[in-house]
Amino acid sequence: MIVVVIASLVLTAIVFYRQRIRLTALQSAAAGYENAKHTRKVAVKALLQYMEFIFKQDPDHLKGEDALALSDLKRAPDSSASDEKAKLRVERAEDRLATLDLTTLVKYTKSKTLKAFYAEVEKARSNELARKATLEQLKAAFARQWW
Repeated sequence: MIVVVIASLVLTAIVFYRQRIRLTALQSAAAGYENAKHTRKVAVKALLQYMEFIFKQDPDHLKGEDALALSDLKRAPDSSASDEKAKLRVERAEDRLATLDLTTLVKYTKSKTLKAFYAEVEKARSNELARKATLEQLKAAFARQWW
């Protein structure tokens, strides 16, 4: 009789231990999936933010920088130190415009940046799907076990 009670207690302890391990594994997989889902949402939000706000300002920013440099050059007196700064800014602006047409530069930058954002979104989506599959596999495996 004592042997049966001890065996029953040992089996009960083993069952509870395995259930605790399963629960921990499921919680970890679920947390990983939620984290991956959140990461994907952040990547999509960053892509949309770039497309809607940041990229629209890029050409205007470059044009404004050039206009500011020309304005500084006109306002600066010939002999002052600020005149040298203004001339340097104008030279940089002219060099940039001479080496690359503004529209080409913007198109290249936009294309490259968008590809990077899309790659980040796809990477996050792939990670999310992998985490979801892991979670589902664990649930299915644990459902088949009776103890």
